Amino acid sequence: MAVNLIFPKQLMKTVIGGFSTIDVPALDFRSLEEAGQFVKVYGYDLALTDEVEAVWRIFSDAIEIMQKYILEKDEKIPEVLSSREKLQDIRRLLLYASTRDHASNTVQLWSCAILRVMHCVGHVENDLFFNYTSEIQDQIFKPIQAHIVSTDKGELVLGSKDDPDLIHLERFEMKAFKEKHSMVIKTLSKPETVAIDIFDKMGVRFVTKSVFDAFRVIRYLRVHNLICFANVMPNQSKNTLFPTNLFLETVDSFIEQKKPFEADDIEDKLKQLIQSDSHRAQYKEKFNPFSDSDHKVIKFICRHLMKIKTANGLIRFFYPYEIQIMDYQTYIGNLAGTASHGEYKRRQRKAAHDRVLGEIYFSPRQGI
Repeated sequence: MAVNLIFPKQLMKTVIGGFSTIDVPALDFRSLEEAGQFVKVYGYDLALTDEVEAVWRIFSDAIEIMQKYILEKDEKIPEVLSSREKLQDIRRLLLYASTRDHASNTVQLWSCAILRVMHCVGHVENDLFFNYTSEIQDQIFKPIQAHIVSTDKGELVLGSKDDPDLIHLERFEMKAFKEKHSMVIKTLSKPETVAIDIFDKMGVRFVTKSVFDAFRVIRYLRVHNLICFANVMPNQSKNTLFPTNLFLETVDSFIEQKKPFEADDIEDKLKQLIQSDSHRAQYKEKFNPFSDSDHKVIKFICRHLMKIKTANGLIRFFYPYEIQIMDYQTYIGNLAGTASHGEYKRRQRKAAHDRVLGEIYFSPRQGI
């Protein structure tokens, strides 16, 4: 019996070569039946009405996200692909994406673009957060919120008035959830990112009066059991606010003096040290191609063990959330210029645009 020696390059490179599915330039389906079988193994059985409607919802979301957040003003999805009414059968989208002459076929290129966005929408929609949004937010946010207090003077503090660890805050912000379109753009912008690896879907930001207080927030969260350090994801931590080694040296030097001191004394020393010993500074960087080098922050990802009651009993799973800490002067600086969040999002959207639509304007992707 002859041995089959046909090994599709796309299959080999995506399954074991580390090549992202989103970067595949064309599919290879030859019939509606083949396309339907693919959709079924993907997770949606088109023989079931509810599953069909779920796929069309993903398609509609993808079209909306492309039109609102990805496409430039002069870019338009071909009419035949623009709606359910025009397409009629979702499997046709996969066949269009399989056109052989994909280098010159506009419909093929746009079909691939739509499928890339649909792929990300599908993974984002099926994240646990979208099924248990309120439960996750309550279990993560409420314990922290219980320690955020407004004083009689209207000041915001972390801790109670009798707590020696009380920390005055300039701002406290909660990001209840990352919107769907934002998560889709993020997964599209970087080849290594998938929905399950988006750890900042929700989080909190502490803005303190000083750099010293920013480090005090970390200690407060630990001492008051608002975070479990064992559940912090080490490869996600970042500190570009102030070098940890210089901070710890400064604290140790005050302890060795064995005499009373004020928080302002430490803050002044920190400012002096970063000027005189910047060559010894040890920051914790985490590369992000869309972040500006002027953006300063302490950031880490915690995982919280969720416990949610369902009709079938209690389910448990760890869910990540982000904590950001910075002093007020840094916070103001982060709002301006190339370090601003708006600029960050602009760079991210540009990367998503070029990745989704690149072959329409440039040469086909190489290597697959």
